[in-house]
Amino acid sequence: QDMALSKILPASQEQYVGSRNLIINGNAAVSQRGTSSTSSGYHSVDRYKVDFLNFDQLGVTQSQSTTVPSGEGFSNSLKVAVTTQETTLDANELFIIRQTIEAQNLQHLAYGTSSAKSLTLSFWVRSSLAGKYSVMFYAGDGVRSNLQSFTISSADTWEFVTITIDGDTAGTINNDNGGGLQVTWVLAAGTNWTGTPHTGWGAFVETDDYAFSDQVNFAAQTGEFYITGIQLEVGDVATPFEHESYAATLQKCQ
Repeated sequence: QDMALSKILPASQEQYVGSRNLIINGNAAVSQRGTSSTSSGYHSVDRYKVDFLNFDQLGVTQSQSTTVPSGEGFSNSLKVAVTTQETTLDANELFIIRQTIEAQNLQHLAYGTSSAKSLTLSFWVRSSLAGKYSVMFYAGDGVRSNLQSFTISSADTWEFVTITIDGDTAGTINNDNGGGLQVTWVLAAGTNWTGTPHTGWGAFVETDDYAFSDQVNFAAQTGEFYITGIQLEVGDVATPFEHESYAATLQKCQ
């Protein structure tokens, strides 16, 4: 039996149907600005800002890579490579990957109410430097943050990571087109960015809550960090990555 035409949607509308992943371009498929850059900022894979701030010697290349975990259905990853290491990590130096999610796309999280939804972040990651890394969730409207960590146990090996955080019952996410929630992976952070972070959600203090003080210093060596299959979804369980058409991802990026 033929499906009714009203039930068949073009790729341009696919994003509105069953889209549980709050991250855009989680499989690094779209790279409109170019596939490689040595600059800090938005210069390679769409939606991701690779920032390396205040460094003296550090050389970095951010790029769209075809290195991916086997058998997971991915064709691309975001690659961040240190080409010239930083000899000393100064207090003001910071090295991150970040995606900012638009506030009006997060209203169903019900932040600031007793019904605030928990979130689960999942991703595939590979690094030449094993050890502890920080992930900061930051809701700018209420100036609130939640710092989490993950550990890469084996260098140069793809590993799957899941992180679940509670909903923020005291938080704020405005219903507008501003930045509602930032997800930041920290690769290196000087002492100006680390301290004694609070547990779970709380008022953001830059000098305490950006990164854990015992995390790795990825800037201290030459090597590669890859990430793909990034998904952020409501709930306490990481479901399989939500693959969508290239056209749908491209439209979201645009």
